[in-house]
Amino acid sequence: MKLRICTLIFSLVLSGCQNNSKVSEEKPTQTTVERVQTTSSPKQTGEALDSPSSEKPLLVITSNALQIVSRPSGSTTELPTGMEMGELSKIVANVLNTEIPEPQVNSECGAGAMTMLIWGNGLNLMFQKGQGSESDKMLFVGWSLGEFNNEGNLTTMAGIGVGSKRSELEAAYTIEVKKTTLGYEFSTGPEGLYGILKGPSPDDKIEFMWSGLSCNFR
Repeated sequence: MKLRICTLIFSLVLSGCQNNSKVSEEKPTQTTVERVQTTSSPKQTGEALDSPSSEKPLLVITSNALQIVSRPSGSTTELPTGMEMGELSKIVANVLNTEIPEPQVNSECGAGAMTMLIWGNGLNLMFQKGQGSESDKMLFVGWSLGEFNNEGNLTTMAGIGVGSKRSELEAAYTIEVKKTTLGYEFSTGPEGLYGILKGPSPDDKIEFMWSGLSCNFR
């Protein structure tokens, strides 16, 4: 009788130990799942709920305009010359996810005084006072693209930008190159893109680009 009681007690103790062991093994697994869910939550990380980084719109350069390319659809929205500075600057700042730079005025441009917004990716947007009923507005008249920092570079829809080789430029556009006081200057004809190559060889790269009114000193 005593033997049976001892056996029963031992079985109950052993069963209790096994149950406690299972609980202690399951707790870390539950904690790990909760932690992963918290870490990946957009609300916790500050990521946009409806715009993953891989699908954010792109800003590209084009003749006398900029374009916004929506992803993944690839649809484009043109930002043409003539847009008001306040409207255009807000759109560009939103796409680039940056603050609007402080306006700078250059009164010595050949095309007349220009107000410029110079962004960290090398993009310079140029504005002039409108005419007639729009004389109180600063209107978009052109862009230029120079050296860029770690914020990245801009290109055309064909992938051409500062740093592209002449061979890549010629594969995308029909160009004319001539030596001027600015250097090896190229133009794309009807496309209305202009720029400076570092040299005449196929491997020489684009150093500077622009379209629309410019503030180049020859």
